[in-house]
Amino acid sequence: MDLLNELAPTDIDPAMLAQVRALFDQQQAKLARQDAVLAEKDFKITALTHELAYYRRVRFGNASEALVGEQRMLFDETVDMDLAAIEKELEGQAPA
Repeated sequence: MDLLNELAPTDIDPAMLAQVRALFDQQQAKLARQDAVLAEKDFKITALTHELAYYRRVRFGNASEALVGEQRMLFDETVDMDLAAIEKELEGQAPA
């Protein structure tokens, strides 16, 4: 639905119609610029969100934990026990 073309057959002053067309074109151009700025900002927000998630994984991930001495041995023992329990469970679920 093109409202400007609907105004053309009316008895509106041609100068006024030209002003309305110019104003309409200005608004369309302004909207196009705002859409471009918004798309750019959305892209920047997405990029920064991914970067923040990456840095959080680096900062708070498993590799950042410092286990020394006895803590390391306890961790390794727990991992070994968990792996053994998983293997036992898988053997129990295996078809005969």
